[in-house]
Amino acid sequence: MTLNADQTSYMPKPVEDPDNLNKRRAEMGLPAIEEYVNIMNTRFCGSLKNK
Repeated sequence: MTLNADQTSYMPKPVEDPDNLNKRRAEMGLPAIEEYVNIMNTRFCGSLKNK
């Protein structure tokens, strides 16, 4: 994960084959990347700049 340009939200780093990212995550027992971004933004909201 990395912060977006204005540091108001986390976003995933570039990955190979992004179209199948959630499939690979599911195979490993991980939530969808969209859900993970939401978790990170909620959990670490104190380190984000206000919009």
